[in-house]
Amino acid sequence: SLVPEIVSGQDLPPRPVVCDLPEDSFNERRRAIVVGSKKLIAFANDFRYELYDLATDPGEKTNLAKSRPDEAKEMIALYKQISATIKDEKVKGGITKHKD
Repeated sequence: SLVPEIVSGQDLPPRPVVCDLPEDSFNERRRAIVVGSKKLIAFANDFRYELYDLATDPGEKTNLAKSRPDEAKEMIALYKQISATIKDEKVKGGITKHKD
């Protein structure tokens, strides 16, 4: 929750921000973690990753995962640690994935 940052009025220590978008009929699961200006996006069940520097590339046009492998590995490790604590939930109020 970002509530402490929004309502406290205090400078709190930086921490990773996680976005979790469940799978539905139109999209695979996507999760992202933002740490400082770095953003890692994980697609499907962590099948593929993209890394962006939001400070220099706010439009997320240049995937840095291959050109900065050490940063990518570090972000992937942190992502996996955090992602393991997120429970997968079925989509509610949206379009659930159909079964073939």
